[in-house]
Amino acid sequence: MTDPDPVNPKEKPVTGEGERIAVLFVHGKDPLLMKVASSPELDGEFRVTSRGSADEALTGDIIPRSAVIVSACQLPDMDGISFLTKARQLAGNIPFISLVQP
Repeated sequence: MTDPDPVNPKEKPVTGEGERIAVLFVHGKDPLLMKVASSPELDGEFRVTSRGSADEALTGDIIPRSAVIVSACQLPDMDGISFLTKARQLAGNIPFISLVQP
């Protein structure tokens, strides 16, 4: 595992071999996305934490402890861009995947 960037302490250390990647999945209470977040295929290489809204995800320290955020574009309490902006204020340039449903 590498040391965090001393200039930007919000940067995540690179995940070392054998460690599971911490994924924060914000599903917005969408049934399909909730099913994806609890998929057994994610259990091996990833440690998935699931939240139902942006406010739930922004509470506590789950965002700074995550390596990547996967989020629904439309959340019950705010739009995905606003959530991305707030998440990056907490965790620097954290990778963020926004899922859009037709």
